[in-house]
Amino acid sequence: MDAIKIQGTPRGTGKSAARALRREGRVPCVLYGARVDSVSFATEVNALNPLIYTDETPIVQVEVEGETYDCVMKEVTFDPVRDIVRHADFQVLTAGEAITITVPIQFTGIPVGQLNGGDTQTLIHDLVVRCLPKDIPSSVDIDISHLDIGDTIHVRDLKIEGVSFVTLEDQTIVTVVAPRVDAALLEEEEAAAEDAEGATDEAADEAGDASDDA
Repeated sequence: MDAIKIQGTPRGTGKSAARALRREGRVPCVLYGARVDSVSFATEVNALNPLIYTDETPIVQVEVEGETYDCVMKEVTFDPVRDIVRHADFQVLTAGEAITITVPIQFTGIPVGQLNGGDTQTLIHDLVVRCLPKDIPSSVDIDISHLDIGDTIHVRDLKIEGVSFVTLEDQTIVTVVAPRVDAALLEEEEAAAEDAEGATDEAADEAGDASDDA
């Protein structure tokens, strides 16, 4: 996907400066990298929406005072009460130097096991990977249409050229399990079966008594 561009302006540091920015509808941010000095800047809240409300990991071009930095957003902090962005951190990408980053998973297809009544369970929705900037996947796409009841996909089953997985290889990603039986429904079925069996026995006894009388 194309890089998302963000226009930033230099900002002061400290709690009072950050509060003033937030009152103006702007977000305090910082960018950093192994080969650059950290830069404190601010940007509009809406400018961050394409980075937050997405199921991909986009590359971000942050421009501050005429300098453009290719970055990824490493962390975003929300106000716990109002669900408003309070702060965002960006890591500068350096060509030829690997980066560790969290990438979302995108599942495609409907498991055949689900179509046969099974229950599809996804245990994780993103993966930690390490790769060069040029190899950063926007998402990890997993086709689950072939999964039958009892089938599972682990991290070790994935292969992406140029990408290694930091998430443990034994981690289960998705599985299809047999449908759960409703306990109440099972009790009703067992009770109905017992009633039917009792009725059959009673009918047999009555038939036996009638035969004896004859």
